[in-house]
Amino acid sequence: MSIKYIGQEAAGKLVESTADRHKEKNFIINGTGFANHLRDTGNIGYATAAVILEKHPELAGEVDADHQRVAGCFHDYTKIIEGSALHEIGTAYFILTEGEKHGLVSGGTYKERQTALRSIASLIPPDYALFEELGGSNYPTGSPHSPEKLAQFEKRLSWLRQELSTTDQPLSIEEFALPLTLAQQIALYADLTNVRGEVVSMAARLDDIVERYQPGTRFHEQNPIFADVTEQLKPRALKIEETIKGLMA
Repeated sequence: MSIKYIGQEAAGKLVESTADRHKEKNFIINGTGFANHLRDTGNIGYATAAVILEKHPELAGEVDADHQRVAGCFHDYTKIIEGSALHEIGTAYFILTEGEKHGLVSGGTYKERQTALRSIASLIPPDYALFEELGGSNYPTGSPHSPEKLAQFEKRLSWLRQELSTTDQPLSIEEFALPLTLAQQIALYADLTNVRGEVVSMAARLDDIVERYQPGTRFHEQNPIFADVTEQLKPRALKIEETIKGLMA
């Protein structure tokens, strides 16, 4: 039996039910809207990968459209539980440790399912500005987050850096949190061009995020550094947008 991946409806139900259970935390107000955003990101990722693979079939070993769809459908998942700060760590950890239990992958052999989950999870850490949130190459001392905040994620971060490595050495912060592969760049592109299911320019999307996270907003209270790391992310993101558009042309 070949590997099967969770469908959009089931993914949406899982996201919404989780949001309902954690509504009192006030991180995600509208579970349906949040699930729709994740679904739309998955659709854009799948469609982008499909176009690139049609035009460049030699890239089939680097990009999997199904993995893009599943990653998109869950890329912000643990924002529901822990808020936006460093959520990529929690989400990647969820995919690797609970993904099979929740049906993100099924069928195939155990080894095949684990390989698929690792591939999907590897798309999550570089999806936004985790590199900047961690302090980049100066992690942990360079992080804008407090030591107490970093400590909440330290064990999961260390485990993921080893688990996602293809060698006996843990991934560096750069290897873990930067979009170095084409698959990771497609995942970032899908998220940062998605506005209610429509593909917009990354510049417009990032400007909107910066505006929403300004001081005095609910979003700023959740993650006061988010606007700043978004500004730092912009140059990298815009180069990736150019790369992806070039491959799709």
